[in-house]
Amino acid sequence: PMSVLGVLFGGMKRQSINFVLLSFVAAFMKRAEGWSLIDVLYYWNCTATTIGFGDLSPKTQLGRLLAVFFIPLSVVTLGEVIANCFAYVTSRAAAKAEKDFIRREITLSDLEYLDVNGDGRVDEL
Repeated sequence: PMSVLGVLFGGMKRQSINFVLLSFVAAFMKRAEGWSLIDVLYYWNCTATTIGFGDLSPKTQLGRLLAVFFIPLSVVTLGEVIANCFAYVTSRAAAKAEKDFIRREITLSDLEYLDVNGDGRVDEL
């Protein structure tokens, strides 16, 4: 069984092309806007998580043009990685619930509940 961390890295691996594209766009934005590496990473984080404080935004025409591609791509990429992790966690929970249900013993009250019309026979399953 894979861990959540393994799924996280697997999701990042599947999105590696997007991460490479985002890195190139971020490098161009760094140069166009004169930002430091910390500024670019901060902008990337605020953009991808859709927090958007607004304290750091592109001011140049080139930076704004790059942002048109950078913003949607970063949001979608992070969303895909989070969705992969969430799908893994929910599938594990569903598998555990199914396993617990299958191992559960059938009781008399279960059979009485399935006898809808009260004739002593199970009507629905």
